Amino acid sequence: TTQLIKQTELQRENDALRSQFQLIDPSPKQLIPAAIIGQGQSTITIDKGSAEKIKEGMTVVFGNNLIGKISKSSQHMSIIDDLRSSNFSTTAKTLRTNALGIVKGDSDKFVMTNVVLSEKLEKSDLILTKGDIDSAGHGFPPDLVIGKIESIDKKASNLFQSAGVKSLIDFEKIEMVFVIIK
Repeated sequence: TTQLIKQTELQRENDALRSQFQLIDPSPKQLIPAAIIGQGQSTITIDKGSAEKIKEGMTVVFGNNLIGKISKSSQHMSIIDDLRSSNFSTTAKTLRTNALGIVKGDSDKFVMTNVVLSEKLEKSDLILTKGDIDSAGHGFPPDLVIGKIESIDKKASNLFQSAGVKSLIDFEKIEMVFVIIK
C-alpha cells in the first residue's frame, strides 16, 4: 500500500513536471519546481526557499497560469500570496478585446477593476497579465493566464467598470507549483 501511494505521488509529480517543461514560455531553465506543503485562506506554503535562490517578489506559476508571488522566504520554505490575497494586484488585459485594468484579490475570488467604460468586456473572456516587471526583476511577465470573466459590473454613471474573475486553477487541488527565477 505504501509503495502504491509513493508511486501515485511520483506519477503526479512527473506529470506536472512534464507538462510544465513542455511549455515554451516561461522557459524551463527559469523555473524551480516546488511542492505545496501548506495552504491558508489566500496563501500557499512551498518547500523551497532562499537556499534555492527564491526571493520575495518572484512570480509563481502552474502551466501558463499565474498562481501568485512570493511574499516571504526563509531558508527552506516560502509563502506565496496567491491571486485571492488582498495583498495581490497586477495590471491585466483581456484576450479578445485587449481591455486594460487592474486585477485585485478579494477573499476567495478576484476582481478586474479600473476598466474604462469605453472598453468592451465579455463574459468568458480570458484575463492575462499585461507585464509589469521592474528594474529589479520583480513583477509579472506578460501573457500569463489569470482567469476568465464571470460577471461584469458596468454602470453609465460610473467612470469605470469592473469584472468578477474566476481562476482556471483549483487552488485546493494543485500539489506543485513553479517559481520563475529570472
